[in-house]
Amino acid sequence: VEELTNTDLLRANMDARMNAGRIYQGVFEEYSNAADTNRRIQPHWVAEARDAMKHQQEMLIEDLESKVEMAPETTSDEFMYQDVKESQRELDTAHQILNDLPASLTEEQIAYRTWNTLPYRRYRGSDEPVEEETTTSAKD
Repeated sequence: VEELTNTDLLRANMDARMNAGRIYQGVFEEYSNAADTNRRIQPHWVAEARDAMKHQQEMLIEDLESKVEMAPETTSDEFMYQDVKESQRELDTAHQILNDLPASLTEEQIAYRTWNTLPYRRYRGSDEPVEEETTTSAKD
């Protein structure tokens, strides 16, 4: 701290000013993705990337499950081969990583968040009942 110059402080201040918008945008995007119930306004590429990460991790887990099944109880070379205990540890880590991946939320998955919705006209102050539309269908 004693060695900081006015130029260092100026650079730090400029960096904070130049990147503040990116920080706020990132925070907004995280909140929006987690809380917005209108999934159609969320960027589809984020959901696609999250689905792809999940799929890749699931494929890795399948491979590691096979590795655990084939792993020997002990190994003669700790650097070249993994025993069953080490392979299981690797598989457990892969499962944990899968659980850590962010969810790709769909409208169906978060439908429980919205209940007792009123028609839009009610939010505009109308207490008039809606006339039911009757449709007639031709029957044979």
